[in-house]
Amino acid sequence: MVKGQTIGPPPAQRTIKCSKLINAAGLTSAYLPINIKGSERFTAPIVNFGDYAREATKIYEDSSIGHVTVSGGGKAAYDIVYLMATMANG
Repeated sequence: MVKGQTIGPPPAQRTIKCSKLINAAGLTSAYLPINIKGSERFTAPIVNFGDYAREATKIYEDSSIGHVTVSGGGKAAYDIVYLMATMANG
């Protein structure tokens, strides 16, 4: 028997017994405004993933941008890192 928690909605139609659980459904991603102290003095673009499709070309075409920082840990952050890396080499 696996040690850990039993999860499921009451009454559970399916019960999962596990010691660790990662739920990566992707449906919980939400657009959150970027609110970083001091960002008003930052001169480079700050782009939320919700605006990325609209703003990406500006970043790719700006030769003065040599590095990017992606803040986030979800699939959207992974996708942006991958696209930035492949566009830089393409």
